[in-house]
Amino acid sequence: MSSVEPREPARPLIWPNIVLQLADALADAPEPIYVVGGAVRDAYAGAPIKDLDLVTHRGATPLARQIANLLNGDVFVMDAERDVARVLIDTPDGRLNIDVAAFRADDLEGDLRERDFTINAMASQLQGEMTLLIDPLNGEADLRHKLIRRCSAQSFTSDPLRTLRAVRLSVQINGHIERETLADMRRHAAALPGASPERLRDESVRVLAGIRPHAAMRIMSVVGLLPAVLPELSTLPSADREMAFRVIERLDHILTAISPQRSDNTAAAFGLGAFVVSLDRFRAVLQSHVSAHWANERPHRALLMIAAAFACSVPNAASAVDPLCDRLRFSNPERARLIAILRADRALVADLERPLDDLTLHRYWYGPRDAGVDAVLIALAEELGRAGVALEQDRWVRVLERAQVMLGTFFERAGEVVEPPAVIDGHTVMTALKLRPSAVVGKLLTAIREAQVMGRVSDADSALAVAREVLDAQT
Repeated sequence: MSSVEPREPARPLIWPNIVLQLADALADAPEPIYVVGGAVRDAYAGAPIKDLDLVTHRGATPLARQIANLLNGDVFVMDAERDVARVLIDTPDGRLNIDVAAFRADDLEGDLRERDFTINAMASQLQGEMTLLIDPLNGEADLRHKLIRRCSAQSFTSDPLRTLRAVRLSVQINGHIERETLADMRRHAAALPGASPERLRDESVRVLAGIRPHAAMRIMSVVGLLPAVLPELSTLPSADREMAFRVIERLDHILTAISPQRSDNTAAAFGLGAFVVSLDRFRAVLQSHVSAHWANERPHRALLMIAAAFACSVPNAASAVDPLCDRLRFSNPERARLIAILRADRALVADLERPLDDLTLHRYWYGPRDAGVDAVLIALAEELGRAGVALEQDRWVRVLERAQVMLGTFFERAGEVVEPPAVIDGHTVMTALKLRPSAVVGKLLTAIREAQVMGRVSDADSALAVAREVLDAQT
């Protein structure tokens, strides 16, 4: 039998309706079309398919335009010279990305052998019997054994970023990396910083936003990949670095506890029963907050993991994160958010001696706003990470009560405490008090706003009275 002869897999390939509809629509296409890569792996595992890779001998870009017309999607030519295009389809289950490319080699087998890992080097013919598998490198066996194996000795030479992908995939399938592949990863770790910053960022974000990011980061540290992605962590003493991993782990558990995927057993499995009881009323708004995306659909979850790692272990974290944003080409809004998270007074969450009066809560929230929510979640993860198995339940419950008050203030009392409506503006203050534009006016407006939070200001007259008090005190 030819190595690309379709055969029955050990378990059925489960394709979503959108793929089967596409197969019917393209049944008469002149060139064979194959589904390859992660979509085949996901079909084998019965997992949802969000990205579909198609290859054909020639005419990939016209095929992409045909698919976009058939499925009412948008098409973008990614690389005209290499004949690669992307189709974006909105489905009831969310966005489906369809990448259509010409073979990387002369034929299908050559294309599959040039891919990264054997579990990604399987195919199924779109116009054929889609229950059959094409598997020249025995990727099915590696997938059954949860093994990440490179396709060839040149896999990492041709693209060092595949080392990060190996880490992500090994965690994703809860498997391990084959011995020779792991040795090759160590040999090519030094080449990773030579990748384009944008590609390094995107692969790093996939790792950090994926499942069990703490496990992935530990592997990266052991293999020698961490210096290329987060050198700020790689140079830390081992105890501090391990603390960062532990806090990321606990943050991952917290995000799972508020996610739509939470099951009845989640809280018990992660020891977060008290968390769920205390904060479940915010679950919907926290889900919306955490599921946000930045430029090019980068998940906010990845920024949270970076902020958590820096917050608990990197000195002068708010300043130290700036070079990281330059190095990985994060957008200015992402940079601003990271800095705001790290500057927020997250110690307020766990400092049981500090009062949580309205003025303290206003001062916490007025600057960071949404970043303050991130800081609360990170503070809770820090509390769990630093305590470890020695967590004192009484203290933990009191910390959760404080988090409940803080989040309740932001989500339910914003107009009263976080940002009360202005009763006076700077021009009116300057006119009434005969002041020139200066920093003094800003300080007076801050004093007025804080007095409003405390109930001392309700209109322009009471606001000016507070301003006069402040000026008199300064004089």
